[in-house]
Amino acid sequence: MRKCFVMLAVSVLLCSSAFGAVWYVDKDNLSGVENGQTWQTAFTTIQPAIHAAASAGGGEVWVAEGVYDEQRVSLMHVPEQDTGSLMLAAEVRLYGGFVGFETARNERNAAAHETVIEGRAVHGRAPAKHVVVGADDALLDGFTITGGNANGVGDAGNGAGLFNEGVSPTVKNCKFVGNWASGWGGALFNTNQAAPTITQCAFDQNWAHEGGAGAASADHAAPTITKCSFTGNTAVQKGGALLNTSRSAAVVRESTFDANTAEWGGAVCTFDNATPALIDCTFTYNEANRGAALYTDSCPIKVTSCAFTYNAAGNNGGAAYNRGSAQSTFAACTFNRNEAWDNGGALYNTDMAAPLIVNCVFVANLAGRNGGALYNAFCTPRLTNCTIAYNNVERQTWHDQSGWAKAAGGILNDEATPTIANCIVWGNYPNAILSAQDETKPGAIIRYSDIQGGCLGEGNINLAPAFVNPLAGDYRLMKTSPCIDAGDATAAPTTDLLDVQRPQGAAPDMGAYEYNATPLGQGLACYAGPITPSAPSRHIGDLALLALAAITVVASTRRFGRATA
Repeated sequence: MRKCFVMLAVSVLLCSSAFGAVWYVDKDNLSGVENGQTWQTAFTTIQPAIHAAASAGGGEVWVAEGVYDEQRVSLMHVPEQDTGSLMLAAEVRLYGGFVGFETARNERNAAAHETVIEGRAVHGRAPAKHVVVGADDALLDGFTITGGNANGVGDAGNGAGLFNEGVSPTVKNCKFVGNWASGWGGALFNTNQAAPTITQCAFDQNWAHEGGAGAASADHAAPTITKCSFTGNTAVQKGGALLNTSRSAAVVRESTFDANTAEWGGAVCTFDNATPALIDCTFTYNEANRGAALYTDSCPIKVTSCAFTYNAAGNNGGAAYNRGSAQSTFAACTFNRNEAWDNGGALYNTDMAAPLIVNCVFVANLAGRNGGALYNAFCTPRLTNCTIAYNNVERQTWHDQSGWAKAAGGILNDEATPTIANCIVWGNYPNAILSAQDETKPGAIIRYSDIQGGCLGEGNINLAPAFVNPLAGDYRLMKTSPCIDAGDATAAPTTDLLDVQRPQGAAPDMGAYEYNATPLGQGLACYAGPITPSAPSRHIGDLALLALAAITVVASTRRFGRATA
């Protein structure tokens, strides 16, 4: 019995050691021996190391710096097809960024020693359909994935950089650059309930024809994307950076979207019952004809604590375009200096859309035609505790081109019935809120709000809100503000944009910020001007705040092929 116990202990120890083994890859190994057991005898290509680790029950693969473009054979299809893919394996963890002498993983530096998985000439001397194919319980950490060209039919046209079908790998500290797909997912494609975890990755200069040049998710996929950047990605159709469709449920946190372009949703497009969530993300300089940063069609997307700045739409929705009957939610978001050539400088809501917009700030957004901040058509949005200030309309005409009076720098309602409560609508030019059908009315149900020019409705006021410092982008309330304790408790959320508890006094305040005599921090900066060389606009027009209730337009180069002012 004692002998059996000792043998069992040794067996367990050996299995544990084998599972945790490290296999080495160095393309510069010239020893003539390739068994992957040391740096001196490292494999010169990555796939044999993955096979060795998988055969041993799992382990780590350390890859030295360099470009790895060996020809690879994909086993993902039956019969076997050569797609040029590097196949990940369960319980195998790949780490790049080594020099080739390290003895501990924390000695590597992936930024200084780039390890590239190259797909340009690995598929019978043609590009890889998918540079990497994922696996459950696999890790890819510290690599650059580039050169994928998914130009086939069906899934062969999706996911040129990384393809995940029903699998959920973890991807960290990677860069996806210069991948191309004729379908969805230039850099990354998730489908069939795939739920990968993507952390601290960069998606740059990828391209897709149908959508999601950075990443696309379909068929109940549920990726978690955290602290990633999406820069300069282009989709011909939908979602320059991200596309969500077919009941997928991506969760994106603390990520940045900059200078992405598409026809619909320059940064993000979501449709076909997808339920994504965007949390603590920033959207800057994205472009599209509809929804420069975000386009959503009949999807209950949740957008929380996100900032939309300097996005530009060729038609409608300088920041976001919402259509369809599902309720999207925007909570604690800021919309600053976004522009639309036609309508809805920040938001365009249409076709039975019913977005819930809470604790949001709209400042210095610009529409070429109408609705400097929001344009609502055939929809029922609900705005609660929002601050809508110093937005503008450039051409200031409506329908019959008869003049200035029919434009709304704040909110234009066209066959729409929005509900507005506890909001501040001030300093917008030329008007605060108008109905397209009757310019003498706002075309909205408005309660307990501060509306410049006055508005019928319970609890409404028409008094300067006394912002702390609009010129510095601070739209919190001074202690003398008439908006303090002037809101409706039955409509107010429990906290404000900065997560300050509501109410602080006898009743909640109007606007996105609850007055706090001892604030913990500063308000979120939303600049209305003046425009300076250090804060330029590169869109269809700039706003210059000359006084708290006076705005002028400073002409600048228009975009999307329009004429210059």
